[in-house]
Amino acid sequence: YVKWLESSGIRVVPFPWNASGATRDKLLASVNGVLFPGGGLSKNALIEYFNYTQYIFDYTMAQNAKGDAFFLWGTCEGFQVLAAAAAKSLDVIRGGYPGMLPLMMPLNFTTVTANSRLLGVRQTAGYGNLYGNLQSKSCTLNWHDCGISDESVAGTTFSDVFDVLSTNADPQDGRVFYSAMEAKKANIYATQFHPERPPYEFSDDNIGHSIYDIAVSEYLSNFIVQSLRRNNHSFSGGAVEAETYMMENYPRVNGGYGHQTYWITV
Repeated sequence: YVKWLESSGIRVVPFPWNASGATRDKLLASVNGVLFPGGGLSKNALIEYFNYTQYIFDYTMAQNAKGDAFFLWGTCEGFQVLAAAAAKSLDVIRGGYPGMLPLMMPLNFTTVTANSRLLGVRQTAGYGNLYGNLQSKSCTLNWHDCGISDESVAGTTFSDVFDVLSTNADPQDGRVFYSAMEAKKANIYATQFHPERPPYEFSDDNIGHSIYDIAVSEYLSNFIVQSLRRNNHSFSGGAVEAETYMMENYPRVNGGYGHQTYWITV
């Protein structure tokens, strides 16, 4: 994630999920947005993480309603917890997608995709035939065993918040899951698939590295830059203070095959 964001000129600040309320609110006032990454948390950890996510989600919705376009992005588990925050329930996250470990897939667009902010025809026009390639090429990387679907969000407030832009289906049993979404009235976007992995990770031969896979990754990281610039949050101490929060202040461990981890304590 760090390399992916930095490739488009984004400065990365770690946002510890268990930081104190004071640290959390300080960071929300200072950064332009928050990215919720993929992962695989156990039940108790996921509940605690979700409660923290719900606070940030509610803050973002309130700020956007006031005209402050604070930005959120979610990938994979991040996609799922943002969906849960919109629905106000972790029950919308359902398991049972065994065919996604991992798998490159095209997207099945919905009726609103063509005019969407994230994947719309006009928005993607500067990237060749990206709109068409997303539908015809296996250029999005799925690596998950949980998902969000029509069935799981039925009767919740999810659809009041998000438009679903694409779906996919597990090839083993045909179960459908949402794969991209954007908030109707806020600067919030998410993908179930991983745009950050194809350019940098070689841990599994099923991870695609084609020109189409890389184009999707580059487009979405550049989209995030545009979205972050929609608000003017900054550190009160300017660049000097911001430098003390940068990801580069923390040790990095090379896990091999392009996979790296930062060790962060609070």
